Parts: sequence; structure tokens; C-alpha cells
Amino acid sequence: PKDKVEKLNAEYQQKLNQFPLDKSDKKLYKHNKLERRGLKYNLIDTKRIKEKAKEKCDLELDKNKLNIICVGRIANGHKGYDRLVDVVKKLDDEGLFDEAILRIFGSGPDYDVLFKQIQDYGLDKKVLLMGRVNNPYKYFKNQDLFILPSRYEAFGLVIVEALSLGVPVLVTKNDATGKIVDNDNNGLIVDNSDEGLYDGLKYLINNRDVLDRYKTNLRDYDYDNDSIVKKLNGLFK
Repeated sequence: PKDKVEKLNAEYQQKLNQFPLDKSDKKLYKHNKLERRGLKYNLIDTKRIKEKAKEKCDLELDKNKLNIICVGRIANGHKGYDRLVDVVKKLDDEGLFDEAILRIFGSGPDYDVLFKQIQDYGLDKKVLLMGRVNNPYKYFKNQDLFILPSRYEAFGLVIVEALSLGVPVLVTKNDATGKIVDNDNNGLIVDNSDEGLYDGLKYLINNRDVLDRYKTNLRDYDYDNDSIVKKLNGLFK
């Protein structure tokens, strides 16, 4: 239940905040250091996410195209949407993005900058800014790929949301993604660079069977809240 998950998250966060930054105690210092960097365990109510995804969606997808989705705050220095658009431009110049479409859901300080970049590149028919929506989960339905091109990421909650809804992911390598994505099993982790994103997206465009395999593997995906609770309880003993 949502209330239980939120309550547990709050309780563990309060406990973590009580850890002193004392380098003499390596165990406590390690976890404080991680927390200061924004790394933490997250309990996620995947049942609620799946229920919200069932809401009627007014978005019609062209099933003949590779439908790609991004969801998040449009802050290029963090989320890296600008470099993703650069990658799409390069792929489009090579004739590799004709049968694909990228939709970006969200708002943020760099919305206008990203909009202009898309227009300047002539990609307004292939990269669509969808704005902020109240329920992004219903838009994940029937998508072929979720991309998170972040330059850095503390946890990447939206990755778990995508995987829980059966959507394969393409994510940049950082502190969080390796703990969430089973590389080349339910998604692809690439180098945290323009080149990494380009190589990864080009590979998946040219190998749609790989995405089909990821989707098949995601049928049994289950975010393991129980193991996280055990780890946290062990930490606070």
C-alpha cells in the first residue's frame, strides 16, 4: 500500500539522518557519505504505478515506428536531454531515425532551450516535447524504449517505473543505474557520454530483436522492496 511504503521511506530516512559524520567509524561514515551524495535505498509502490498506468490514454502510437519515451525534469545540466537531442540529430543525419519518434514528458528551466534546439535541428516531427502531465504512467503503455540520458543520478526512480511497466531502458552509467538495471537483460547501460548514448541507441535501433528480448524478460520483473527492507534493518542494528 502507498501509505505503508511512504511511511517506511520516511522512517529509514530519519534514521539515516541521525548518522554522525565520523570517519573513525568506517561503516557509518560510508553510509553518511553516500547519503550526502543523494544515494539511498528507495521503497517503491509498484502496484500503485501499475494501477495508474491502466488509466485511459489519449496518445495514439504508430506501431510501425520505434516509440521512445523520456520522463523527467527538463534540466539539461542534470538530465542531459540536450545531448540526447544531439544524438538523435546525428542518427537522423545518417538516416537511422526515420522510423523512430522520441517523446519527452516534463517541464523545467531548460524547456525553452530544448525546444529551440529541436527546432534548429529540424527535428520537430521526430522529437516531441509533451509538457508536464499529472499521470505519466499511462503514457508508458506500448512504448518500445525508455531513455534516461542523465549526466548524474542519485537513484533514478523513473527507471524502476519504466521497468515495472514492462518498458526496456537505455540509461547512462552512473552511481544508480547499475543497481537498478540488469544490463543486457532488461535494458542497456552505456557510457556516460554523447558517444555512449549514440552507440547504445544506434545498436537498439538496428537490433529490434534485442528490445523484444528485453520486453520478454520484463514479464517477470519485480522490484524487490523486501530485500531493501532487510538491508536497511541490518544497517541499523
